[in-house]
Amino acid sequence: MLGVSHQSVESHCAFAAEEKLPFSLLADTDGAIAKAYGVGSIFGFDSRVTFLIDGAGTIRRVWTGVSPKHHAAELLEALRALPPAHH
Repeated sequence: MLGVSHQSVESHCAFAAEEKLPFSLLADTDGAIAKAYGVGSIFGFDSRVTFLIDGAGTIRRVWTGVSPKHHAAELLEALRALPPAHH
């Protein structure tokens, strides 16, 4: 699991430590990742979008307008529904 936003590495480190996040945050300060995935901003605020990408790199599902409060349960359900990975 990765989180991505336009904020700086320093701000990500502080936020991750404060919130005790169990995943890494990537700083997309030039917007290249957002552009590659077609994620924009609205009135200067980043859109919250989740991409579920399988082990082969295939985007399996996309959620837009994500509400952080309730999204974790929804995401876990979708992860459990994925077929097992083949090695």
